[in-house]
Amino acid sequence: QNIQLYAFGVLFNIIRLTCDDIRNDFHHGAWPIILFEGYTTITFLVVFNLAFSGLLVSFVMKYADTIAKVFSTSLAMMLTPFASWFLFNMVPSLPLFLGIVIACMSVHLYYATAKDLFEELDIAPSLPIIDPVAAAKEMAEEVVDIIEGREDQELIEKSKN
Repeated sequence: QNIQLYAFGVLFNIIRLTCDDIRNDFHHGAWPIILFEGYTTITFLVVFNLAFSGLLVSFVMKYADTIAKVFSTSLAMMLTPFASWFLFNMVPSLPLFLGIVIACMSVHLYYATAKDLFEELDIAPSLPIIDPVAAAKEMAEEVVDIIEGREDQELIEKSKN
């Protein structure tokens, strides 16, 4: 599928570049000859890096669920400042550091089981375990009671007694 999509992109870019050359009477030369003019080693590395990143993203999109995609983006967000610090001597800011900490905590909370979390916090006996399905049913019953006016009748009867 990617090859089909890229083929259309390449085809339309070839048509556009050829039309531009014809319109300018090949003033700067034909596009296949001057396509990489001015490229340095760094430029080629950036192009290959972006191409690899695109393939990696398509691989993740194909084989991973939505949460994994979000966490892979978070992981990239966590690794980029350290790479920038190492490569470019840039110092990460406090908001960036706090964002990284929050992203790490969210990854941990998502993948940890409830038992693991309770053991880490050592609070398992003091917290009740709530069944979300039962809680949702109870809330739905309360809403139905309010809509049908049953709760109002119960309050009126209690106030008489």
